[in-house]
Amino acid sequence: MSWRQLELNCWAQLLEAQTQSMENGVAEWWFRLYELLIRSPLSICASDDDTLSSIADHLAHVSPLLDQFMREGPIGQFEIRLNLLESFSNYGSLTGDDQSEKGRSIVRVTRHVDALVQHYRLATPGIIAEIKRLREPIEKEMRDYIKLASWKDVNIHALKQSANNTHRHLHRCIRSFREALRSSVPSSLLPRISYEHLVNGSTYTLESSPDSPPTTGHVFASVKVLADETLFQRFTDILNSDVVQVVSAWACGTADVVATSIISTSQVLSAVPVSSNPKEKEKEFKSLLSRKKRALADLLKELKRIGVPPSLKPQQVSRLNSRFQLLESVISSVGLPPHVQFLLEKSEDYFHRLVNGLEAARIAFTVHHSDVPTRDLKRLLSSVETIFAFSLDLRNQ
Repeated sequence: MSWRQLELNCWAQLLEAQTQSMENGVAEWWFRLYELLIRSPLSICASDDDTLSSIADHLAHVSPLLDQFMREGPIGQFEIRLNLLESFSNYGSLTGDDQSEKGRSIVRVTRHVDALVQHYRLATPGIIAEIKRLREPIEKEMRDYIKLASWKDVNIHALKQSANNTHRHLHRCIRSFREALRSSVPSSLLPRISYEHLVNGSTYTLESSPDSPPTTGHVFASVKVLADETLFQRFTDILNSDVVQVVSAWACGTADVVATSIISTSQVLSAVPVSSNPKEKEKEFKSLLSRKKRALADLLKELKRIGVPPSLKPQQVSRLNSRFQLLESVISSVGLPPHVQFLLEKSEDYFHRLVNGLEAARIAFTVHHSDVPTRDLKRLLSSVETIFAFSLDLRNQ
């Protein structure tokens, strides 16, 4: 009976053992990733004269495979696969340098892998929450069954029958959890822009960032005693008036106003309550649909008014269709001042979410609701792609 009681008390650890078994299955991928990310680039360096161009071609071939490695793997292996990719990024950071063709090639590969890791790292909290959601009902079922299971039977036949019943139930629970861990990563869990991201953090200034640089007055306060005060005062006045005005003229305040208006309008329309009364329900649905159509028409007119081109150039279309080229534009914040790192990390967070949001918009175009005219949705998608391509051009300047 003591063995029977010990068996029942150890059931809760079986889910952890199943999770560990799933994670251990990632180990076999180390050799394949080493071949793709380390050995092949080194072989290219040894055999090809135009090394950097060949490395770029190699990464263009490898990048979709790495995307497939992360997207199509089991949800129970997502975080471990991401850690494995990050280990190769760390290895490349330690071995790569700018002193030789081999070192520069490793740095090139490392930079792309690091961008991919940053991209999927944003999905980790959602993946962990999803696994927890899948596990909780199975874990509760096991705990409840342990309370009901009998372990005090003195009759050997009754004890055997009780053990067989509990083993069958245990097998069902473990099988359900194993199948949950083997399910593919839902696309809805990949990082995207939400209302909270846009409304609560649409504007970041140097004043709102940690370790902001000192103002002009503080910078020159300590050096005024070393030179003519009038000269420094004139320089400070010019800097705070003419230079600041020129920089402010290029600020994105107008674009931020338009974006905030779009976000707030969408949020208001999506939160409109509909009466449960059948007589009023249909009337309110028609009124809400009319408001949404009018808002969409106003948005398309505004985009046309501000000069958003109706179509993209072929090279821009090619770049937007290539996740490899999109992730190549990721900017590293290593070695930058803290206040710049803060702003840049926020910017990169938005960028990675927008990359997935662009894919979601394209999918929505193929399965959109019949209430939305295909022609209007096509114009809207074209505008989204145009603005995104424009932002990429600004990033690369």
